[in-house]
Amino acid sequence: MLFSNQELAVEQFYELDWKLKKEKNGIQVFTRDLINSNLKEVKIIMSIRKTTMPKIIELLNQSDLYQKWMYKCSESRMVEEKNELESVSYYKFDFPWPLSDREAYLKSVIRKDEYKNRWIVTTTSVTGYGEEKDDIVLMKDHFNQWEFHEKENNQIDLIYYLKTNPGGNIPDWLVNLAVDKGPTNSLGNFRSILEQ
Repeated sequence: MLFSNQELAVEQFYELDWKLKKEKNGIQVFTRDLINSNLKEVKIIMSIRKTTMPKIIELLNQSDLYQKWMYKCSESRMVEEKNELESVSYYKFDFPWPLSDREAYLKSVIRKDEYKNRWIVTTTSVTGYGEEKDDIVLMKDHFNQWEFHEKENNQIDLIYYLKTNPGGNIPDWLVNLAVDKGPTNSLGNFRSILEQ
């Protein structure tokens, strides 16, 4: 059996109840309600032309350059590199006054799914890598997943999932209002770098 019942259930859950929020510049943005939360999660679909998976993996592994394309990222660096496919990085994000800035330690794992001919990059928040600060909120609840599907003529189709809680005292309605702004800007910049 190629997939367990649990893996099939996860695959099917990923595709339930999404609502198209907007479509612009070849980027489709969907949202849906998170289970047991008032927050929403995001799914983004887009294509990247004139690139290859080795170039994408190289860009994703350059965590010290994330502030060049990741929305509101003011600092980024590698903390621990286990190998080319698994690492932990630190990120700091600028939030508008009077909100405190955010920081996160994120573990990334890259793997090839041979059965579906796709690359999957999963990023989750981890703790134990730095002390909490009084003036910065540590984001402890973050998950995102990139699914890269290789097509002909150096085109990569991307499906991106994000669910995150910025922490602190931001009302859920305010988080939901801008839940897609950061990832949409980030992925647009990511695509531009790869297509240059």
